[in-house]
Amino acid sequence: MQYLPAKDYDVPNIDLLSLLFPSLTNHGTTVLHAEAADPTNNVTKAQTRAITKRLAHVFRTDFGIGNNGAGKDTVLCISSNQVLLPAVFFAIIAAGGVYTAASTAFTESELSRQIQQSKSKLIIASADNEAKALKAALACGIPVERVLILESSGHRRLLRDTANPQRNYLQSRKELDWERVTDRIELETRLICLLFSSGTTGAPKGVMLSNMNLVSEAIIPQWVLRESRKGKPHLEVPYRTIGHLPTAHIAGCLGYFITPGVAGGTVYWMPKFNIDEFMDYCKKYQVTFLATAPPVYLAVAESSRVTDHFDSLIRAESGAAPLSTEVQRRAEKKLGCTISQRWGMTESTGSVTTMPWGQADSTGSISPLLPNTRLRIVDEQDRDVEQGMEGEILVKGPMVTKGYFENPEATAAAFAPNGWFRTGDIGVWNNGRIYMVDRKKELIKYKGLQVSPVEVEACLLGHECVADAAVVGVPDQSAPGNELPRAYVVVENNRSISEEELKTHVKSNMARHKQLRGGVVFTKEIPKSSSGKILRRLLREQAKKSMEPRAKLYQTRTQLRIHIDDNHLCILLTTPSRMHATSISAPVRTAMVFGRISSKTLPSVAFPGNSTALYQTLCQARPASTSAQIKTGFKAPCARPQVQMPTYRVASMRTNSTVSEATRKEAAKLTWNSFFQLRASRRRYSLASSVVSSMASTVVGVQVLSSQDLESLGAQVMGLDPFVVLGMATAACGAVGWLIGPFVGNAAWGLVNRRYRQAFMIKEKEFYDRIKRFRVDPSSNSIANPVPDYYGEKIGSVQGYRQWLKDQRVYNRKRRNFIL
Repeated sequence: MQYLPAKDYDVPNIDLLSLLFPSLTNHGTTVLHAEAADPTNNVTKAQTRAITKRLAHVFRTDFGIGNNGAGKDTVLCISSNQVLLPAVFFAIIAAGGVYTAASTAFTESELSRQIQQSKSKLIIASADNEAKALKAALACGIPVERVLILESSGHRRLLRDTANPQRNYLQSRKELDWERVTDRIELETRLICLLFSSGTTGAPKGVMLSNMNLVSEAIIPQWVLRESRKGKPHLEVPYRTIGHLPTAHIAGCLGYFITPGVAGGTVYWMPKFNIDEFMDYCKKYQVTFLATAPPVYLAVAESSRVTDHFDSLIRAESGAAPLSTEVQRRAEKKLGCTISQRWGMTESTGSVTTMPWGQADSTGSISPLLPNTRLRIVDEQDRDVEQGMEGEILVKGPMVTKGYFENPEATAAAFAPNGWFRTGDIGVWNNGRIYMVDRKKELIKYKGLQVSPVEVEACLLGHECVADAAVVGVPDQSAPGNELPRAYVVVENNRSISEEELKTHVKSNMARHKQLRGGVVFTKEIPKSSSGKILRRLLREQAKKSMEPRAKLYQTRTQLRIHIDDNHLCILLTTPSRMHATSISAPVRTAMVFGRISSKTLPSVAFPGNSTALYQTLCQARPASTSAQIKTGFKAPCARPQVQMPTYRVASMRTNSTVSEATRKEAAKLTWNSFFQLRASRRRYSLASSVVSSMASTVVGVQVLSSQDLESLGAQVMGLDPFVVLGMATAACGAVGWLIGPFVGNAAWGLVNRRYRQAFMIKEKEFYDRIKRFRVDPSSNSIANPVPDYYGEKIGSVQGYRQWLKDQRVYNRKRRNFIL
């Protein structure tokens, strides 16, 4: 089924520049952009418009941008953040060109690749990226005179030619006005912006964005926010934010180039991000709006410097990657306001969801759908799944791209029939909100069950010693096609923790199939894109390289034979695909084998070739038959001893389970929030049934008692007034009905929800196992320290469960303090 927003708007047929510059939300004297380090270096709306027209004339007449028709010529920018960068963006569009941007973190080869992919004809770079831009231009055959350097910091404003440094194109006084476009088809198809995807799951692709894409994404969220703050004067504050995100990504491009013109406010630009400077600027300029990535919120949450830095903040948004509930809670305490999660991507020109003003969500949802968007959640066959079940999210709307630049194969793969875009994100729709599970390509498959890296990462980040974490799947050498979750962890400063402690932490909070069987790797930092997304692809490649030597030898049902010939120890390793053999010419000391080969086996022998892999294989081998103890001894030199050697096989993992694989898959699909909702509905069924059953029993009891003379008999036996006896009998009938009610209600609930019943029972058993494991000792309760929800009956969500855990810890802490 299609999920629809609460309402839709009529998006006007207007081009981007005609929307921004005549906008009534700000005046010509409104400062749109200022340098954070020196706010006197700023540009107003009128100045931005004038510079846009002058640079548009320069691009058209001096460099031929737009001479071949609108949307044909691409101009690439690689620049650190500065106040004139928005004017360059507008000027490229006004000249009829296409704006594209490259990350300042790119190497020369990466920049060359994007220049070639985008077919850029002109390059504009900041001074700190000049050398890199020149090398990449020469590598791509672009003349140096078509590489321009933009400087607009410290009141130094120029756009100079690298071939003629004395020439400043900003001094040009000739202007070129932009073409007004009102035709709907032209607005939807004309290319004006080409931003490249983050490349987290493969090579970056150029996402084509039109006037309609950018106009829709610029005005629809603003309309939602304006409507939601009507009648709330305390929310009517000027738009002020810090420009700290890279403009090579949609968040920076949309948030810093376009939004100030629509919202009517100021962006204070930081050339490079520094968390301490960022917080100081937020305090200095009384920032009211903040949109950033989870790593920034994590840094704020962990900073001890935060006092009144964010007192002026009235809205905070998170995007680019999922924000864990724990980090969100900690950051909100420091910020003093709620963080709303927005979900989107470059292909949707930014957000697909947003949270209206004055609303909050602590369940971890990514906010309601934006107007004019449509959403579906489908299975692997593109069939709609039922509400509450996981599936891939498909979206459609005026902000969705038409495809990838000169990449028809990728475009065809990205769209389902009827124009639905495949986001690659796995989500759940519940009660009008979307809950993100993970990226489709990033899910870990363990024995047919799906493991969400984000969920395991959230668990790890909940540990006080963990500063950052990323989880990926690594190949299971004992079961081809299977993956094992592996965690890469950054430890907090001045803290120490072992791999086993982290594994135990995850084991006590996550399901069995989500355990860190792939191990824990401690690292100094987690590789992330400039927009804050975890580059899992790099971690998977790193894991693959570390396992390659062992993978060559470690195969399912590998056979190992050892033979002594004179002074040679011959090792024959046979796998289903090939045979490996090695011979060691060295005195062989006594080697003892007792069942599983121990680390003391063959202590003095140096293995040629890949000794580590062979030794690991030996250490993980076991006899093919373990019915009797095996003891074999060798001594060298020796004269060809006739010793029958046992055959060894690599030990394989086996599971003994009475639960069917299909049921386990259903249980894995049933999220914890869905489980708690089903649990609450079962309770409602039980209560309603008890009420109805009690009333029915009372009515039946009254009829039976009134037709018989039981009250007189009861009065004689009990010596009570007949009316008292009648009342007691009626109450007893009602009580019996009340006791029978839950059985009837549970049966009715099971019939209605029979599809999820088995999965629910598995989830419920796991839930009660957790309750039994973590609940406190009730024998030490007191009036000052009562036992908190011993049976977990009050838990109604994942957030509630986490609060329950905190209550248990508080109880134990008070108990220990009292004892001490």
